Amino acid sequence: MSQALTAAARLKPEIRLAQAVSEFEADLSGEQKAAFRNNRAKTIQSEPNTQDVMRLAAEIDRASGQNGRCLGPRLMNLLQAVQKFAALGDVIVGGSQNLIACGIWTIVRTSLQLLTTFSSSLEKLSMLFMKVGRSAPRFESMALLYPRSRDLQSSLCEYFIVVVHLCHEILQFTRKSNLKKFGSSLSDSNLTKYQSDLESWGSTIKEEVGLLMAARIEEESNRNSKLRDVSSKFFRTASTQQKVQARQRVLDVCTQFDHMVVWKQIRKAGNTNIFRQCPHYQRWTSTTTSNSLIYTGKLGAGKSVLLANIVETLHLQVQDEVIPVAFFFVRHDVSESLKAQTVLGSIARQLLERVSDLTKPAELLEHINNMDPPEKVFALLQPAFSQGYRVFIVIDGIDELGQEERELLIRHLHTLQRMFTVSLCVSLRQDANDPLKIGSEQLSTVTTTSIPENTSEIELFISQELQRCIESKRLVVGDISLLLEIQETLAKFSQGMFLWVALQIESLCAMETDEAISQALKDLPKGLSETFGRILQRSQRLGHSYQKSILELVTVAQRPLTLEELREALSVAPGDTKWNPARLLNNIHSALACCGSLVIIDEEELTLRLVHHSAKQYLLAEFKDSTGGPIKSAEAHTRMSDIIVTYLNYPEFDRQLSKVVIPKIKTDETMNGIIRSTRYSLDSISSLALKLLRSQNDSGFNMAKALAEARAARFRSRDQFLFRNYAMLYWQSHVSRSLPLDPTSSGLLGRLFDRKALEPVTMTDYEASLLFFRAAETGNLALVEHVISSNPGLDLERVMNQHIQTALHAETTTRFFFLRERIGLTATDLDKNTPLLLAIPKGHLSLVEVFVNLWFGSQQDPLVIKSLRRHLDITGCNFNFDLMSEVLLVGARNGKEELIRMFLDDSRVHHVLRHWAWSAIYEAVRGVNLYVVELLLNYSKIPRLSDREVQFGCDPLHQALSAGNRTILEALIGSWQLNIDSINQDGKTALDIATELGDLEMLRLLNTWKWCSH
Repeated sequence: MSQALTAAARLKPEIRLAQAVSEFEADLSGEQKAAFRNNRAKTIQSEPNTQDVMRLAAEIDRASGQNGRCLGPRLMNLLQAVQKFAALGDVIVGGSQNLIACGIWTIVRTSLQLLTTFSSSLEKLSMLFMKVGRSAPRFESMALLYPRSRDLQSSLCEYFIVVVHLCHEILQFTRKSNLKKFGSSLSDSNLTKYQSDLESWGSTIKEEVGLLMAARIEEESNRNSKLRDVSSKFFRTASTQQKVQARQRVLDVCTQFDHMVVWKQIRKAGNTNIFRQCPHYQRWTSTTTSNSLIYTGKLGAGKSVLLANIVETLHLQVQDEVIPVAFFFVRHDVSESLKAQTVLGSIARQLLERVSDLTKPAELLEHINNMDPPEKVFALLQPAFSQGYRVFIVIDGIDELGQEERELLIRHLHTLQRMFTVSLCVSLRQDANDPLKIGSEQLSTVTTTSIPENTSEIELFISQELQRCIESKRLVVGDISLLLEIQETLAKFSQGMFLWVALQIESLCAMETDEAISQALKDLPKGLSETFGRILQRSQRLGHSYQKSILELVTVAQRPLTLEELREALSVAPGDTKWNPARLLNNIHSALACCGSLVIIDEEELTLRLVHHSAKQYLLAEFKDSTGGPIKSAEAHTRMSDIIVTYLNYPEFDRQLSKVVIPKIKTDETMNGIIRSTRYSLDSISSLALKLLRSQNDSGFNMAKALAEARAARFRSRDQFLFRNYAMLYWQSHVSRSLPLDPTSSGLLGRLFDRKALEPVTMTDYEASLLFFRAAETGNLALVEHVISSNPGLDLERVMNQHIQTALHAETTTRFFFLRERIGLTATDLDKNTPLLLAIPKGHLSLVEVFVNLWFGSQQDPLVIKSLRRHLDITGCNFNFDLMSEVLLVGARNGKEELIRMFLDDSRVHHVLRHWAWSAIYEAVRGVNLYVVELLLNYSKIPRLSDREVQFGCDPLHQALSAGNRTILEALIGSWQLNIDSINQDGKTALDIATELGDLEMLRLLNTWKWCSH
């Protein structure tokens, strides 16, 4: 046996994979072999796609009858990996590989179908599939990368050898005699080994794909034709490679958003069949023209679960017809899903994925490059499908979008209905405060209906949830009859809200006595808000110090944070850029207990999210913590921003690893520091701690090996700061909503810019525009410079917000924008305000001064004068005196004659003129603006220049003499409001200055003036 294993190990991976497939097939019964070969032949003829994955998962669920449990979504990541490997058969060289790849898909399908009658084993296997699915090779670019790397080919073969062996064990288990099956299930130890092997190979494949992607990007930039020629040899033809590349480009133009994640999460929440008998639904599915079905329902009534089940049913229903099903589930806590373009792009990508040859759409890419994103999508869809092509589209959560995005999405969907035959199903919330009504003028043939009456399903849901809680011992009762009371009471007060029921059951599980349960049933909360409040109040004692921090971070996160990301974020002390692993929570689950069932952990993604979007609304409006107020969005974003800018300044991100000589250390030396100095996983730390503690009896025990393991883990993990990816991706979103930052965080952000540690800001979406506008609005020059340097040729006249404002409308004191030519000085917002008009009442002199200086030409009514007069009209006598005074001085210095005339002609600002007339004349003399000097000297109400003003340096006469300007001197001499004998701050008169300069003509003028004045 050992010799056989040794010989097998020497064989190439693809040969061993073929052997594993053959051995599985050989072990089937005669009837099973016939079915297996028939299914494999169908797979070869028509390679499996994403809809086949959805269909198989649904079939497994329905065949297993898991008493309300939905296990199919757990299987999907691994099924997708198998499906993508089977699809490789169409591009790799040779037919034998294709036969093997399609055989693996058939093996997995067969194994799962055989296991559906063994509920406990299917539950266990679904958990295994889910866990290994996190690292399963599901890369979209696999078809391009596979032919380029022998290592990748070998690793994929090794991965699927393990998959086939696992399926073979499932087959052998199902063939046991009934006696052996009784009380047995799949071996835990074997499953653990399979999990370990699959995760290991999955990690290897991921690393190899990463290297190949980097090499491919470099190759594309270098246009290395030689490497392209080599890789093309692995394809059947060079044109096949081109088709694969073209296909990937087209799909990526649509979107790269993973729409499956949210659907799987919602689908696992529950089952429903109430729509199947609904005549509106039946008519919707059977109508062969574009039509729209809108389901409405109250908060927590199960609209999302209903639509998730509709998606699954459609996949089963249309399998004999070639009708694609596309869907999208909007999530309030995934910012990318809240964009109309993401929804449209995802729908388009799902449709285009069904087209094997996307050459025609790919040929359009260069021609549509300058189109808006939605127009690009429509242009790509047009040549791919014929007029009248039938499609089912299901979209949940439209009301989560902002009004503008919502209206945009509805227009996009209507366009699709005009292009193709689209049966569209959406859900809307019944909300008196925000009614969203969609008529046939917005979508095609609209039918609106409430969610069907669901009393029977609520009762079934309660029964199944209680059963699961009892089986898992989360709910323990002394009196069995209490269970009936729970069922009856919850059904009576549920008001059709599944969410309310689920939360009450969670609360009852926390009760420790039958009396407490009975009392709770007599005092049930009336609605979701009251339920949320009670949960948080009861849970607060489990972690008061972390409750608000966790709720704030989870509420404003731009996508659900993972457990490790939150753990790292909570360890950051804003402003302290020294990484201190001692601050890391040792038990993140314990800390999360303070949020009760409001914050849940997704079993597959291991991410945190609020239990429902209504929980976010509650936290932002009704929640009261110890300070007595709700969570404020701006404060929560500020907390996240402070954490991010501090975290990204950790020096560990720049530090290079060095080799360490490990000394011989005995166990009686300190151990805590050793453990704390590593970034080991908590499980590994526990394992190491036990190893050290057990060795304490041996004082001579050399723990160098243990220390080496700890050190190695530390160095391996230094580049694995898990919050870093989130921080780098979403710093813009949080900072834009936090400005102005406090001085410490602002300084740290500036340091990141100086080190070029942040990616350039690309002005392609709302988030970047908001960041730029807020940076301008709050005067954050470093951030403004970063955005502009990231976008050469940035158009400062582009609209930045829903008020039709440009960056110039922002209330800023920086001149940065105005260093550029042809800026939009006349741009107006919805209220007809120009940037200048917004700046004047705020006293932003720097901004106003730049406008004055940039004003050129007097052919039109000057913008500055128009804005100043409007300011006077609005404010009356309460105008900004200081700013108007400065405008007068700036206008005089820069020779703005029309501006000076405004001050002379408008009696409302005469007291400004009287107060600052001589200062303005002095500035005009400095600027050598003769005409302005003459205008101001002719002002009838100009007071006499006081000696005090001269002594403080405001002396136009002395300034004209020093500059040697005889023309202006003559103009000043004509004014009888000047005293030729005034002494300046240097103790000199005008005659003293002229004498020092030796200017005889000026001396003559001054002496003549002095003689005349006496």
